[in-house]
Formats: sequence, structure tokens, C-alpha cells
Amino acid sequence: MKTPDLINVDDLFEKALSESLEGLAFIELESHQKRQSLPGLREDDWVTRISIDAPFQAFVTLIFDDTFANDLVENVTMEMEKITETMIRDALAEVANTVVGRLAYSLLDGESDFSIGLPSCERGSHPGGVLSVSRKPTILEFLMVEGRVLGIFETPDDANVKVA
Repeated sequence: MKTPDLINVDDLFEKALSESLEGLAFIELESHQKRQSLPGLREDDWVTRISIDAPFQAFVTLIFDDTFANDLVENVTMEMEKITETMIRDALAEVANTVVGRLAYSLLDGESDFSIGLPSCERGSHPGGVLSVSRKPTILEFLMVEGRVLGIFETPDDANVKVA
């Protein structure tokens, strides 16, 4: 089993999100920056969370602003009339699945099989489980014309990973 090296997790996370958004919804990242803390969440933010279960344990949380979530669904479905919360939840869950799959594959250099969990998707400023397992999460803020996405990568403090 390959032990993932998290030294380049920022770059790999950015690449996984960028490729996923471009491939799924034709949305291009403008820029990203590393943050030291999580900015305040808004009531209308969408929070997806998904785990990497094997061969190492980690959690990825993606926080989408509501404008971005609606634009994403419009791009994916070409639906401009009535976008429902179910449509948004399904689209954001698919983005989370794709991002985490790409990220896990990259962290393992394509050398190991991996297992990921099912994504959860909640709305609001106090979702359960954000920043719950690590004292040193990687927090990235991604900006694009359509809005903002926050990405959080965490490993449990006792995980079998190499950290910078």
C-alpha cells in the first residue's frame, strides 16, 4: 500500500477541482489562495463532505456559494427555469465525488486502489462536521466568475500519511 505524500496536496486539490469543474460544468477557475482559517459561512452556502476511506483516511469538504451552485446546475442541465434544491444537491454531490476521486488517484500516483464514501450535502452556516478531525486542515479558496468555492482537506491527526 502506498502512503500518500501530502506535501503537494494544495496543487493536487486545485488540479482536481479545476479539471472536475471544467469537465462537468464548463466552469473555469480564475485563481485560488491558501487560507489559514475558515471564513464565516452564510445561511445560503452549500456544504458537501465526502471521505476517502482506503488506503488512507481523509475528508474533503467543499463549500459552494448559492450563486455558484445555481450557475453550476444551469451549466450541467441547461435548465434555466426552475432549479430545485434536489437538483443542486445532486450536482454538488457529483462534483464532490469527481473531485475526491481525482484527488485520491493523484495522491496515490495512480498506484493503488482507493475507496471513497458517499457525499453529504447540507445547506446553511452551521453544517455538521466541518473541520472536525484535524487540527491542521488545508483550506483553499477558489475564485471564478461564477462565484466562490472553499475546499478543505483534512486527515485525522493519527492518519498514516506523510505531511510537510
